[in-house]
Amino acid sequence: GKYNMGGTGALQFCGDRNLQLILSRRNPALTDSQGDNIKWGFTIVRRNDPAEGRRSSVYSYLAPIKAQQNPNHGTVLMFTAPTMPIFPEISKRGDKEPYARESNYGSLLKLYEYFKGTNTILTRSGLLRQMDLLLPEVALPIRIYECRDYKGGPGSFETNITGLRVRLEDDRASNIEPGFPTSATIKVAGNQMNVQIFAFKAGKAVDYRLQRGVVFTINGQAHGNLTADFFRRKKVGMSYIADSLLLLVNCTQVDQRVQEDLFMNSRDRLRRNELELKIESELENLLSRHPGLEELRNRRRQEQISETVADSKPLKEILASIVRDNKTLTEILLKGKQIPNPFEPQRVRKQKEYVGKVYPTYFKFKDHTYGEKLYRHSPINQRPRIVFETDVENDYLTREQMPGEAFLDIRHGTDPFTACTDFTINFHNGIANLNIQLPDSAAVGAVFDYKLTVEDETLVFPFENEFQITCLPEEAPSEQSSGSREPPAGETSGEDRDAPSGLAIPDPQKIPEAKWEIQDPPFNKFTALRITHAGTEDGVDSYDFKVNVDNIYLRSEQKRSKESAEVLESRFTVALVLIALGLLQDERRTEETEDEPLPDENIVSSTLEKSVESFTRAVAPLLLPMIDGLGAISSQESVSTGDVVGE
Repeated sequence: GKYNMGGTGALQFCGDRNLQLILSRRNPALTDSQGDNIKWGFTIVRRNDPAEGRRSSVYSYLAPIKAQQNPNHGTVLMFTAPTMPIFPEISKRGDKEPYARESNYGSLLKLYEYFKGTNTILTRSGLLRQMDLLLPEVALPIRIYECRDYKGGPGSFETNITGLRVRLEDDRASNIEPGFPTSATIKVAGNQMNVQIFAFKAGKAVDYRLQRGVVFTINGQAHGNLTADFFRRKKVGMSYIADSLLLLVNCTQVDQRVQEDLFMNSRDRLRRNELELKIESELENLLSRHPGLEELRNRRRQEQISETVADSKPLKEILASIVRDNKTLTEILLKGKQIPNPFEPQRVRKQKEYVGKVYPTYFKFKDHTYGEKLYRHSPINQRPRIVFETDVENDYLTREQMPGEAFLDIRHGTDPFTACTDFTINFHNGIANLNIQLPDSAAVGAVFDYKLTVEDETLVFPFENEFQITCLPEEAPSEQSSGSREPPAGETSGEDRDAPSGLAIPDPQKIPEAKWEIQDPPFNKFTALRITHAGTEDGVDSYDFKVNVDNIYLRSEQKRSKESAEVLESRFTVALVLIALGLLQDERRTEETEDEPLPDENIVSSTLEKSVESFTRAVAPLLLPMIDGLGAISSQESVSTGDVVGE
């Protein structure tokens, strides 16, 4: 089969002998012939070990009957029968028979000693959910039956696979956030991909997307994916809703040769090459600038913070005092860019639910009349964003029935318009955002004319909007000024003081056991500290800090120590936060001084958030004993230790 994933792809999971039975008879209504053409034929397919210098396995099928036309080739075994029991049947009482229902034509494939797993195929981790995700736009429903010896009532052993998109449409009201799914089109190196963005309500995504975050499809079948960690990347900035997002990227229109370069035989990931990196970059840009996702992220963040932030001020004051009074910590943690205080969230205004029209009645630049040309300036190292207003529904570009299309053309000087090969456009609640990649040849002072065309089968005349971009010199990444602080009472104005111009002191949120389950993902007794990327503003990353104050090692130490529980909890929290700040600072320093490593498809990089959580979980058992033990070391003991080493 194509990509080496045909019927033989399953034989490696068929025990030690790797055997498969195929039984088939064509529909008699499709042939007027008699004899062999209306018989049942069957064969056995076998996987053979590599032989005669071959590197790969060889597959053979049983064909012992000599063909009359060519004696050197055999044909499969055949027999005559009016019907054969090739379909399963489950009675109303729940009796299950895998080969019961008779049919006068059809095909049966049986895999011998197939690795079946331990769960029924209808569970969350079973075949049904996997097939729905890997066939998100299946052409026809597939009926599946569970005929193994599992308990359950009538009706619990058979169902239809309809594909993820159909399931999501059927369950939209109870599982999908209002305003979603939204549609987008990205074009990379001339290859167009339509993107559908699903945002699930909290806790609902687990039944649909499993561990996948971005699924790339061709003709309704999954051919590669990115994990949900993609949404936690700093360039995306959607950590707060990373476990609630799913992207379906339709690559059917991508050039055949490009498909071969992009997708691997295993269909589980993409090849790491220049095109794949460009696609990831376009998706990062699409998500990070998506207004609907920004609103949802801020709302989720506000909901979580509002429950725990009330008692965080004293801890912030303790942290500030420790860092201010320790010159080493000041030098390490407070030099560099300012990270904004993440615990001053603004209220998110609840908006009226948007109801778009099936087909647009207008499409124009925001705050401009239709037909008016737009003039913009942009540094050559940035991506211009053009905002449009419309009244069409959010999935206009990706829906199955009569979707719309968007085309972008570019012109330089008096040259004719040509198709633009790199851009992204998305629709959400009456706003369309167009993100452009300026040509590689763009120079300071160059002027480019663009024309965006939006059309569908109902429009007599498409919507055409023209705009012009003039290229400005490169603009350095935005740096937040260090500023200065008011000196404490009693300080003279002439004293030189270090202003906290780097990492801002965070307000750690205390997460008790009663609130473990509402975290996403939930805390457990070993969780120590978790940081969550809360977005980027003016080029500066912001993080929220959450400390598990019912960590098992903290509680054990509180039980055995003579110190008060409150003091130990504060020590534990402050130590974890300082460690996390050190890791953040190291990450930033590494980004500034080291070149980006070459992509390696065999290495899956861990996100900074996961690294911090993993490291703090590992050191949590040692923190309080270490603090207590180090504080007990006297100057005499340290000198004595040095003498021993010297000898």
